[in-house]
Amino acid sequence: MKTKDGIVLVLILLLLPLHSLTSDEMTDYDTYTHALGAQLGVLSGWGLSYHQRINTTNALQMTVGLLYDGNPENEPYLEYSLGLEWQRTLYSDTYANWFNGQLYAFLGINHTGYMIWDDEEEEMLPFVPLFGLGGGIGVELILLNHISIPLEFGYGAFIYPLEGELLKQLRINFLGQIGLRYRY
Repeated sequence: MKTKDGIVLVLILLLLPLHSLTSDEMTDYDTYTHALGAQLGVLSGWGLSYHQRINTTNALQMTVGLLYDGNPENEPYLEYSLGLEWQRTLYSDTYANWFNGQLYAFLGINHTGYMIWDDEEEEMLPFVPLFGLGGGIGVELILLNHISIPLEFGYGAFIYPLEGELLKQLRINFLGQIGLRYRY
């Protein structure tokens, strides 16, 4: 009899996560499908971000950042970042009526460019473009139904096309990214 109770308990524990993805209850992900905020990451980009759920398991996020300093003696003089991510929910759950969480996978592309001032030569260095592609996993915490904090970890491959032969252009890095958004 104890073996049967143990098997039932194990089955319940294994099937419990499936309940959160198949439940008819509305979660904050379903209720508030748009978000505005800020993002900081090499692949996601840095700057203002817009996030939109496409359906119950997929979302897109776009990030745009711009830095310009009219004084060329400060570094960097001009820098911008454009990032786009596709996110796929793997698991989500509501832990309290004020706290939700989701685990997701993401794929992202990025384009960044910058120009900096060379103090020794007292001139502007040439424009440097950068292109990135990568992915990984993320955790989104939602507090008080609206405050969203996404944390992401993964790998990115980055190409610096002006640096000669292909192997010198390529960099592969582990990356961590974070954001703060308001869901509406």
